[in-house]
Amino acid sequence: MTILLRDIWPIASPETYKCHFARWNDEHEPLEVWARDKGEWQGWQEYRPSRDDFNRPYIFSLIRFYHETDIWLFGGVFRVLQRHKDRYEVELTDDGSGFLGRLKLRSPYRNRSTRVNFENH
Repeated sequence: MTILLRDIWPIASPETYKCHFARWNDEHEPLEVWARDKGEWQGWQEYRPSRDDFNRPYIFSLIRFYHETDIWLFGGVFRVLQRHKDRYEVELTDDGSGFLGRLKLRSPYRNRSTRVNFENH
């Protein structure tokens, strides 16, 4: 039986979130970054490429759980405080704090883009 995220955690306004599917960046596995240093993990949410990908108020962060196929670990909900040309300023919220590092989600997401509209996933 499949349990959907909305069954255990209804997100009131999904259109205010971007979903960050964090995965290998050619240097580090996000799971190892998250386990090693929460400040460094926050830095992954603050990284800004040339595009304004985190263009919504919140980031629903997922960490590729590379030990299991198609599994993502919940890495927190971050509020975007400011958007600079070279970075974002974010803060970890208390939303879903009981699930942080404990909730594993199944998604076969493999698209190139790592920052996508939450409501589509």
